[in-house]
Amino acid sequence: MGLSVFSALLASCNEQFAPNAVIENDQITLPLNSFEYVAKNQTRFRKHIVIQHDKLRFPICIFRYAEGNFKALLMRCSHQGVELKVNGDRLICPAHGSTFNNQGQVLTAPADKDLRELPLAVEQNNLIIKLKD
Repeated sequence: MGLSVFSALLASCNEQFAPNAVIENDQITLPLNSFEYVAKNQTRFRKHIVIQHDKLRFPICIFRYAEGNFKALLMRCSHQGVELKVNGDRLICPAHGSTFNNQGQVLTAPADKDLRELPLAVEQNNLIIKLKD
């Protein structure tokens, strides 16, 4: 199953990739400071980052809930496989209106399955997202 998931993730498209993330050996490495930004002289944190790359068939949305607490979701609708869009803390299918929360759980039909979650780990100030199980 892992190989089929990886194959589904990989395809050619011309999306831009987060410049500070790297895809190698079936995983994505993203520095944790990618979630940081400065506003009004204070360090703040993004609630999510979307990773796009020409090697990924669908983008991956990484939600940050708190320090060290993340979830990586494949942005592919579980209804008919359409690429999802991020709207705040929701993922929305532009084709049929299915919505998912930032945990990947279905909120609105017609989708009836939660989103695919990718395994991840925090290692040495990096977030490591596994592209296959």
